Amino acid sequence: MKKVLLVLMSLFLFVLVGCGSSSSNSLDINVVDLSGKPVANATVILTDTTVAMGDVFEITTDENGIASFSSLKSGVNYKMEVFVNGEKVSERSNVSTDIDFLKITLDQGEPGDDGEEEAITATLKIKVEDNNGKLVEDAKVTLDNDEKHTVVTGIVTYTDIKLGKYTVKIEKAGFDVIEEEIEVTKEAETMTFKLTVQVNKFTINYINAAEDYTDYSLEITSIDGIDKNIL
Repeated sequence: MKKVLLVLMSLFLFVLVGCGSSSSNSLDINVVDLSGKPVANATVILTDTTVAMGDVFEITTDENGIASFSSLKSGVNYKMEVFVNGEKVSERSNVSTDIDFLKITLDQGEPGDDGEEEAITATLKIKVEDNNGKLVEDAKVTLDNDEKHTVVTGIVTYTDIKLGKYTVKIEKAGFDVIEEEIEVTKEAETMTFKLTVQVNKFTINYINAAEDYTDYSLEITSIDGIDKNIL
């Protein structure tokens, strides 16, 4: 009887150990670039190097940059390789299956890329009109520190400027000055500004006016701050 029990216990332990050794893990590998943007269609390869002719798993990342692996051996460290357009861009020798998520940030951009994103530049046209829609020629337009003058079409053009915020100042004799903050958001953009004609302000003094104002004279002492002595 004791021998039978020993045999049964041995079989139980054998089955238990066998089941434990066949357990598998899952692992999601997320591939992103330096800016954190997911890298889709990258090939991720996991290789079991603990034994000769070990298992090899190959998955292509989805639109979220994720390659999902299943049926990985528990407790085994895999060699990981990442390929983009057929070129190896990342490699690790010991990827553990004790974790279920791993994020890989590529040191460089895609093959052939220097890793730096090309700056997007824009062409900005500023058109200046008066309140009646008439084009204003020779108005001084200053975009930050870059000064230009409008041509006969009332337009100045700035090329190869970066997208972003700028301060624009528009000046023309006889018109109020415009100074505004603008934001260039498109690669080709035209902005229209309308100038307002300056209103001359008169200072008038009444001299020797009769009580019923039927007999009076006027003296203009200033026009927009101009001294009366030069009138």
